[in-house]
Amino acid sequence: MKVKRFILTVAATIFVSGAALASSYEDAIDAALNNRPDDLAPLLKQGFDPNTATPGGNADPLLSSAIRNKSYNVIDLLLNQKNIDLNKPNVLYETPLMLAIFYKENGIAKKLLAKGASVNNPGHWTPLHYAAASSNNEIIPLLLRGGADLNARTLRGITPLYMAARDGNAETVKLLLNAGARKDFCNNDALAPYDIAKQRQTNLEVLDLLKYDHCR
Repeated sequence: MKVKRFILTVAATIFVSGAALASSYEDAIDAALNNRPDDLAPLLKQGFDPNTATPGGNADPLLSSAIRNKSYNVIDLLLNQKNIDLNKPNVLYETPLMLAIFYKENGIAKKLLAKGASVNNPGHWTPLHYAAASSNNEIIPLLLRGGADLNARTLRGITPLYMAARDGNAETVKLLLNAGARKDFCNNDALAPYDIAKQRQTNLEVLDLLKYDHCR
């Protein structure tokens, strides 16, 4: 009987602990997505992992979800956590910095850079790809000064200049070309930035800037 009672006690303890953990998870996610740092802070002090993935297909870490939801006070709270992983990607290999740049949350992007967020993401889309794709011309020079690979290629061979050409913003294209971007770097389908710009019927100024001889 004593053994049976002990087993039941342990089982009940595990059940209660599991329920408490589930409740903490739900409370933390809700606080992060709804910009309630005062509710999230005690959970973090109790040991809740600030790098926890949130529900959804992309499995964004808490910081990325806060950026998507414009939870600015929660973002500041998370950035001050000693064990925060500034470069934790989601399942699409998007980092918090990439999302901040894409949504043109440049104040957040600058905070991430100041705290040492990586400007590169080898083999995948990079912060510079996202800056070029969204014509975020304020951030591009900061990334380049921080050591961003100007001609970084994704697994499909796409460069930041290709994304700028696709978007058709002449100022972004000029910014990258003046920094030394290669306009003859083609993707895996042998398409150069000029080719994608032409396909999308980009303005003539961009086409003129992107003329090239052959793929490299």
